Amino acid sequence: FSDTLSGEPASSGVGLRPARLAALCAEGRDTPPAVAELEARVGAYLRAVDAASGGGGVDVCRMPEAALGPEVTPLAANAPVSSDGEAYGWHIDADPALLPPSPWTDCFGRYPNRSPGKPRFVTALVYLSPEWRWPEWGAQTRCLDPPTGEVLAVPPAPGRLLLMDQDISHAVTAPAAAAGDTPRYSLVLKLCLHSHRRSVAPPLAMPGWGPAS
Repeated sequence: FSDTLSGEPASSGVGLRPARLAALCAEGRDTPPAVAELEARVGAYLRAVDAASGGGGVDVCRMPEAALGPEVTPLAANAPVSSDGEAYGWHIDADPALLPPSPWTDCFGRYPNRSPGKPRFVTALVYLSPEWRWPEWGAQTRCLDPPTGEVLAVPPAPGRLLLMDQDISHAVTAPAAAAGDTPRYSLVLKLCLHSHRRSVAPPLAMPGWGPAS
């Protein structure tokens, strides 16, 4: 994050320069060790959830270029700061029902996310700040349920992993004034989950956890 688009890591939360982002997205032997370990841990967790739910196995991979095109990277990095204010609005990361024509839609078609037997589009967001004073510093990630207007706010606890479907409406919240010029760092993995069974969608949570609160 010392190489932001602005060149001043404390002045903007817009993310990384293209060259730095490309280095994070490198694959194979060029994958940064920290990224490789994170992907391995997230994949191991999702396979454990699938096994605990009685699934027949799940493959976890980065979002392929064939789905969203070369302009959308499979990883993203964010560092919002207090001065960003209300710069961040509600958005989704992707929706397999709304994809443009591509090799992906030629193979899988367009379909609602979480459809049984279809690849599930999932975002894995990990909070990287070594210290974050909650609630004084704010910067929660907000998830919206449009039919009810209910908002679930996720505090950015250091090391916390947030897994959510890519078609969920969500928004970054800039840090509160109390955070000063301290950025809230995070890394986002855009994943695709392929169940080995055509009758189910790959689960994200362990059985018995219940609804988010």
